[in-house]
Amino acid sequence: MADYPKLLLAGALILVSAGTASTQQGRAAGDSLLAFVSEQDGNSEIYVMNVDGTGLLRLTDDAGRDVDPAWSPDGKRIAFASDRAGSWDIYVMNADGSNLVRRTQTGRSEAPAWSPDGSKIAFSSLRDGQFGIYVMSVDGDWANPTRVGYDRGYNTHPAWSPDGGQIAFVSDWRAFDFLYDVYVMNTDGSNISSLFAGPFFTRDGQIFYFQPSWSPDGRKIAVVVCGYAWDNCYPSSSVAIANANGDGLTTLVHAGGFAKPTWSPDGSTIAFSSKACRDCAGSLRYVSTDGTKSGLIFSNGHSPAWRP
Repeated sequence: MADYPKLLLAGALILVSAGTASTQQGRAAGDSLLAFVSEQDGNSEIYVMNVDGTGLLRLTDDAGRDVDPAWSPDGKRIAFASDRAGSWDIYVMNADGSNLVRRTQTGRSEAPAWSPDGSKIAFSSLRDGQFGIYVMSVDGDWANPTRVGYDRGYNTHPAWSPDGGQIAFVSDWRAFDFLYDVYVMNTDGSNISSLFAGPFFTRDGQIFYFQPSWSPDGRKIAVVVCGYAWDNCYPSSSVAIANANGDGLTTLVHAGGFAKPTWSPDGSTIAFSSKACRDCAGSLRYVSTDGTKSGLIFSNGHSPAWRP
Protein backbone atom coordinates (compact mmCIF):
# COMPACT_ATOMS: atom_id res chain seq x y z
CA MET A 1 0.00 0.00 0.00
CA ALA A 2 3.03 2.27 0.13
CA ASP A 3 2.53 3.21 -3.52
CA TYR A 4 -0.61 5.25 -2.73
CA PRO A 5 -1.24 8.42 -0.72
CA LYS A 6 -3.54 7.64 2.21
CA LEU A 7 -6.61 9.51 3.39
CA LEU A 8 -8.83 8.57 6.32
CA LEU A 9 -12.49 9.19 5.60
CA ALA A 10 -15.57 7.88 7.42
CA GLY A 11 -13.58 5.10 9.06
CA ALA A 12 -12.31 3.63 5.78
CA LEU A 13 -8.86 3.89 4.27
CA ILE A 14 -9.03 5.37 0.76
CA LEU A 15 -6.05 4.71 -1.48
CA VAL A 16 -5.92 7.33 -4.19
CA SER A 17 -3.58 6.99 -7.15
CA ALA A 18 -2.94 9.79 -9.61
CA GLY A 19 -6.00 10.80 -11.56
CA THR A 20 -8.57 8.88 -9.48
CA ALA A 21 -9.96 11.59 -7.18
CA SER A 22 -12.86 12.26 -9.54
CA THR A 23 -13.54 8.52 -9.64
CA GLN A 24 -13.92 8.44 -5.87
CA GLN A 25 -16.56 11.17 -6.10
CA GLY A 26 -18.31 9.53 -9.05
CA ARG A 27 -19.17 6.20 -7.43
CA ALA A 28 -22.57 7.38 -6.27
CA ALA A 29 -23.52 7.76 -9.92
CA GLY A 30 -23.29 3.99 -10.37
CA ASP A 31 -19.76 3.26 -11.58
CA SER A 32 -19.16 -0.45 -12.16
CA LEU A 33 -17.29 -1.83 -9.15
CA LEU A 34 -15.45 -4.97 -8.15
CA ALA A 35 -15.09 -6.11 -4.57
CA PHE A 36 -12.11 -8.39 -4.04
CA VAL A 37 -9.49 -9.62 -1.58
CA SER A 38 -5.93 -8.30 -1.48
CA GLU A 39 -3.09 -9.56 0.67
CA GLN A 40 -1.33 -6.73 2.47
CA ASP A 41 1.28 -7.15 5.22
CA GLY A 42 0.19 -10.71 5.89
CA ASN A 43 -3.51 -9.89 6.15
CA SER A 44 -6.38 -10.51 3.74
CA GLU A 45 -8.58 -7.42 3.41
CA ILE A 46 -11.66 -6.52 1.38
CA TYR A 47 -11.28 -3.76 -1.21
CA VAL A 48 -13.43 -2.27 -3.93
CA MET A 49 -12.37 -0.48 -7.11
CA ASN A 50 -13.64 0.50 -10.52
CA VAL A 51 -13.39 -2.24 -13.11
CA ASP A 52 -10.74 -0.27 -14.98
CA GLY A 53 -8.46 -0.68 -11.94
CA THR A 54 -8.81 2.87 -10.62
CA GLY A 55 -10.28 4.25 -7.42
CA LEU A 56 -9.00 1.62 -5.00
CA LEU A 57 -10.87 1.67 -1.67
CA ARG A 58 -10.07 -0.48 1.35
CA LEU A 59 -13.16 -1.47 3.35
CA THR A 60 -11.93 -3.70 6.18
CA ASP A 61 -9.34 -3.14 8.88
CA ASP A 62 -6.52 -5.26 10.29
CA ALA A 63 -8.74 -7.11 12.78
CA GLY A 64 -8.30 -10.45 11.01
CA ARG A 65 -8.35 -12.20 7.66
CA ASP A 66 -11.31 -11.18 5.50
CA VAL A 67 -12.27 -13.20 2.39
CA ASP A 68 -15.14 -14.20 0.07
CA PRO A 69 -16.84 -10.82 -0.58
CA ALA A 70 -20.37 -10.99 -2.02
CA TRP A 71 -22.56 -8.03 -3.02
CA SER A 72 -26.18 -7.73 -2.02
CA PRO A 73 -28.49 -7.55 -5.06
CA ASP A 74 -29.07 -3.82 -4.56
CA GLY A 75 -25.32 -3.15 -4.30
CA LYS A 76 -25.67 -1.49 -0.90
CA ARG A 77 -24.08 -4.18 1.29
CA ILE A 78 -21.29 -6.75 1.15
CA ALA A 79 -21.19 -10.08 2.96
CA PHE A 80 -17.85 -11.77 3.61
CA ALA A 81 -16.13 -14.38 5.78
CA SER A 82 -13.65 -13.39 8.49
CA ASP A 83 -11.71 -14.90 11.38
CA ARG A 84 -11.54 -11.55 13.23
CA ALA A 85 -13.38 -12.97 16.27
CA GLY A 86 -11.21 -16.08 16.48
CA SER A 87 -13.34 -18.33 14.27
CA TRP A 88 -14.45 -18.11 10.65
CA ASP A 89 -17.86 -16.44 10.48
CA ILE A 90 -20.06 -14.55 8.03
CA TYR A 91 -20.24 -10.76 8.39
CA VAL A 92 -22.27 -8.11 6.59
CA MET A 93 -21.28 -4.46 6.12
CA ASN A 94 -22.43 -1.47 4.12
CA ALA A 95 -20.75 -0.97 0.77
CA ASP A 96 -18.55 1.77 2.28
CA GLY A 97 -17.34 -0.55 5.08
CA SER A 98 -19.59 0.90 7.79
CA ASN A 99 -22.16 -0.85 10.00
CA LEU A 100 -20.29 -4.15 10.32
CA VAL A 101 -22.41 -6.95 11.85
CA ARG A 102 -21.64 -10.60 12.55
CA ARG A 103 -24.19 -13.07 11.23
CA THR A 104 -22.88 -16.53 12.28
CA GLN A 105 -21.44 -17.76 15.56
CA THR A 106 -21.37 -21.52 15.11
CA GLY A 107 -19.02 -23.67 13.08
CA ARG A 108 -16.52 -22.59 10.47
CA SER A 109 -18.46 -20.58 7.89
CA GLU A 110 -17.45 -19.41 4.41
CA ALA A 111 -18.58 -18.54 0.87
CA PRO A 112 -21.66 -16.33 1.43
CA ALA A 113 -24.13 -15.83 -1.45
CA TRP A 114 -27.18 -13.52 -1.39
CA SER A 115 -30.66 -14.50 -2.49
CA PRO A 116 -31.92 -12.37 -5.41
CA ASP A 117 -34.39 -10.54 -3.16
CA GLY A 118 -31.64 -9.68 -0.66
CA SER A 119 -33.42 -11.23 2.31
CA LYS A 120 -31.27 -14.36 2.76
CA ILE A 121 -27.68 -15.55 2.53
CA ALA A 122 -26.60 -19.08 1.64
CA PHE A 123 -23.21 -20.13 2.98
CA SER A 124 -21.10 -23.18 3.77
CA SER A 125 -20.40 -24.15 7.37
CA LEU A 126 -18.59 -26.94 9.21
CA ARG A 127 -21.04 -28.28 11.79
CA ASP A 128 -21.30 -31.74 13.37
CA GLY A 129 -18.23 -32.85 11.44
CA GLN A 130 -19.65 -32.05 8.00
CA PHE A 131 -19.46 -29.05 5.66
CA GLY A 132 -23.04 -28.25 4.68
CA ILE A 133 -24.92 -25.54 2.82
CA TYR A 134 -27.04 -23.34 5.10
CA VAL A 135 -29.51 -20.55 4.43
CA MET A 136 -30.10 -17.76 6.93
CA SER A 137 -32.10 -14.57 7.12
CA VAL A 138 -29.96 -11.47 6.74
CA ASP A 139 -31.84 -9.18 9.10
CA GLY A 140 -34.40 -11.47 10.76
CA ASP A 141 -33.75 -14.73 12.60
CA TRP A 142 -30.19 -15.09 11.31
CA ALA A 143 -29.08 -17.13 14.36
CA ASN A 144 -31.07 -20.19 13.20
CA PRO A 145 -30.01 -21.05 9.66
CA THR A 146 -31.53 -23.97 7.77
CA ARG A 147 -29.32 -26.67 6.29
CA VAL A 148 -30.21 -27.54 2.69
CA GLY A 149 -28.91 -30.23 0.36
CA TYR A 150 -26.58 -33.07 1.28
CA ASP A 151 -26.05 -33.77 4.97
CA ARG A 152 -22.61 -35.37 4.62
CA GLY A 153 -19.29 -34.59 2.99
CA TYR A 154 -17.87 -31.27 1.82
CA ASN A 155 -20.48 -28.91 0.37
CA THR A 156 -19.55 -25.33 -0.44
CA HIS A 157 -19.56 -22.45 -2.97
CA PRO A 158 -23.35 -21.89 -3.07
CA ALA A 159 -24.60 -19.66 -5.90
CA TRP A 160 -28.21 -18.50 -6.05
CA SER A 161 -29.91 -18.51 -9.46
CA PRO A 162 -31.17 -15.07 -10.57
CA ASP A 163 -34.80 -16.21 -10.47
CA GLY A 164 -34.39 -17.28 -6.82
CA GLY A 165 -35.50 -20.84 -7.48
CA GLN A 166 -32.24 -22.80 -7.31
CA ILE A 167 -28.84 -22.92 -5.64
CA ALA A 168 -25.80 -24.33 -7.42
CA PHE A 169 -23.09 -25.69 -5.14
CA VAL A 170 -19.94 -27.82 -4.99
CA SER A 171 -19.92 -31.23 -3.31
CA ASP A 172 -17.72 -34.31 -2.96
CA TRP A 173 -20.86 -36.45 -2.58
CA ARG A 174 -19.83 -39.04 -5.22
CA ALA A 175 -16.57 -39.87 -3.42
CA PHE A 176 -15.81 -37.99 -0.20
CA ASP A 177 -12.48 -36.12 -0.31
CA PHE A 178 -11.74 -37.46 -3.80
CA LEU A 179 -14.19 -35.92 -6.29
CA TYR A 180 -15.59 -32.38 -6.48
CA ASP A 181 -18.57 -31.75 -8.72
CA VAL A 182 -21.16 -29.00 -9.18
CA TYR A 183 -24.79 -29.74 -8.35
CA VAL A 184 -27.99 -27.72 -8.40
CA MET A 185 -30.96 -27.95 -6.03
CA ASN A 186 -34.14 -26.15 -5.17
CA THR A 187 -33.63 -23.54 -2.47
CA ASP A 188 -35.27 -25.80 0.11
CA GLY A 189 -32.64 -28.49 -0.63
CA SER A 190 -34.91 -30.74 -2.70
CA ASN A 191 -34.46 -32.08 -6.23
CA ILE A 192 -30.65 -32.26 -6.27
CA SER A 193 -29.14 -32.98 -9.68
CA SER A 194 -25.64 -32.94 -11.16
CA LEU A 195 -24.49 -30.09 -13.40
CA PHE A 196 -20.78 -30.85 -13.88
CA ALA A 197 -19.09 -34.13 -12.96
CA GLY A 198 -15.73 -35.46 -14.04
CA PRO A 199 -14.64 -39.08 -14.53
CA PHE A 200 -14.89 -41.21 -11.43
CA PHE A 201 -11.37 -42.57 -11.73
CA THR A 202 -8.92 -42.28 -14.59
CA ARG A 203 -5.26 -43.10 -15.02
CA ASP A 204 -4.62 -39.70 -16.59
CA GLY A 205 -5.94 -37.68 -13.66
CA GLN A 206 -9.20 -36.25 -12.44
CA ILE A 207 -11.30 -33.23 -13.40
CA PHE A 208 -12.86 -31.17 -10.62
CA TYR A 209 -15.40 -28.35 -10.69
CA PHE A 210 -15.61 -25.39 -8.30
CA GLN A 211 -17.11 -21.93 -7.75
CA PRO A 212 -20.21 -21.90 -9.97
CA SER A 213 -21.49 -18.45 -10.97
CA TRP A 214 -24.80 -17.77 -12.77
CA SER A 215 -25.07 -15.22 -15.57
CA PRO A 216 -27.36 -12.28 -14.73
CA ASP A 217 -30.12 -13.62 -17.00
CA GLY A 218 -29.81 -17.14 -15.57
CA ARG A 219 -29.21 -18.74 -18.96
CA LYS A 220 -25.52 -19.53 -18.47
CA ILE A 221 -23.29 -20.64 -15.63
CA ALA A 222 -19.54 -20.17 -15.25
CA VAL A 223 -17.38 -22.64 -13.37
CA VAL A 224 -13.74 -23.23 -12.45
CA VAL A 225 -12.38 -26.45 -13.92
CA CYS A 226 -9.37 -27.95 -12.14
CA GLY A 227 -7.09 -30.87 -12.79
CA TYR A 228 -5.73 -30.81 -9.25
CA ALA A 229 -7.88 -30.05 -6.21
CA TRP A 230 -6.03 -30.97 -3.04
CA ASP A 231 -3.88 -27.84 -2.91
CA ASN A 232 -4.96 -24.61 -4.60
CA CYS A 233 -6.14 -25.69 -8.05
CA TYR A 234 -2.78 -24.70 -9.57
CA PRO A 235 -1.54 -24.91 -12.29
CA SER A 236 -4.20 -26.34 -14.57
CA SER A 237 -7.38 -24.44 -13.73
CA SER A 238 -9.54 -22.68 -16.29
CA VAL A 239 -12.74 -20.64 -16.42
CA ALA A 240 -15.48 -22.27 -18.48
CA ILE A 241 -19.12 -21.47 -19.22
CA ALA A 242 -22.09 -23.67 -20.09
CA ASN A 243 -25.82 -23.51 -20.47
CA ALA A 244 -27.68 -23.40 -17.18
CA ASN A 245 -28.52 -27.10 -17.48
CA GLY A 246 -24.82 -27.98 -17.72
CA ASP A 247 -24.75 -28.61 -21.48
CA GLY A 248 -22.16 -27.16 -23.83
CA LEU A 249 -19.32 -26.57 -21.39
CA THR A 250 -16.72 -24.40 -23.15
CA THR A 251 -13.35 -23.25 -21.83
CA LEU A 252 -12.89 -19.48 -21.98
CA VAL A 253 -9.47 -18.86 -20.48
CA HIS A 254 -6.65 -20.43 -18.48
CA ALA A 255 -6.54 -19.14 -14.91
CA GLY A 256 -4.28 -20.98 -12.46
CA GLY A 257 -5.69 -21.30 -8.94
CA PHE A 258 -9.25 -20.91 -7.67
CA ALA A 259 -10.43 -18.26 -10.12
CA LYS A 260 -13.87 -17.36 -8.66
CA PRO A 261 -15.53 -16.09 -11.85
CA THR A 262 -18.03 -13.23 -11.52
CA TRP A 263 -20.24 -11.78 -14.27
CA SER A 264 -20.63 -8.17 -15.30
CA PRO A 265 -24.21 -6.88 -14.85
CA ASP A 266 -24.78 -6.94 -18.63
CA GLY A 267 -23.47 -10.50 -18.94
CA SER A 268 -20.80 -9.64 -21.50
CA THR A 269 -17.67 -10.05 -19.35
CA ILE A 270 -16.36 -12.26 -16.56
CA ALA A 271 -13.81 -11.09 -14.01
CA PHE A 272 -11.68 -13.75 -12.35
CA SER A 273 -8.46 -14.21 -10.43
CA SER A 274 -5.33 -15.93 -11.68
CA LYS A 275 -1.99 -17.07 -10.28
CA ALA A 276 1.25 -17.06 -12.25
CA CYS A 277 2.88 -19.53 -9.83
CA ARG A 278 1.76 -21.66 -6.91
CA ASP A 279 2.89 -19.19 -4.22
CA CYS A 280 2.40 -15.98 -6.20
CA ALA A 281 -0.10 -13.31 -5.25
CA GLY A 282 -3.19 -13.47 -7.40
CA SER A 283 -4.10 -10.97 -10.09
CA LEU A 284 -7.55 -9.83 -11.22
CA ARG A 285 -8.26 -10.35 -14.90
CA TYR A 286 -11.22 -10.23 -17.28
CA VAL A 287 -12.42 -12.23 -20.26
CA SER A 288 -15.33 -11.56 -22.61
CA THR A 289 -17.94 -14.29 -22.55
CA ASP A 290 -17.22 -15.11 -26.19
CA GLY A 291 -13.54 -15.56 -25.29
CA THR A 292 -12.26 -12.97 -27.77
CA LYS A 293 -10.97 -10.38 -25.30
CA SER A 294 -9.04 -10.70 -22.04
CA GLY A 295 -6.62 -8.69 -19.96
CA LEU A 296 -5.35 -7.51 -16.59
CA ILE A 297 -7.46 -5.44 -14.20
CA PHE A 298 -5.29 -5.33 -11.05
CA SER A 299 -2.03 -7.01 -10.13
CA ASN A 300 -2.66 -7.95 -6.47
CA GLY A 301 -6.04 -9.47 -5.75
CA HIS A 302 -8.28 -12.50 -5.84
CA SER A 303 -11.87 -13.60 -5.22
CA PRO A 304 -13.57 -10.83 -7.24
CA ALA A 305 -17.28 -10.01 -6.98
CA TRP A 306 -18.88 -7.70 -9.53
CA ARG A 307 -21.45 -5.29 -8.11
CA PRO A 308 -24.92 -6.00 -9.58
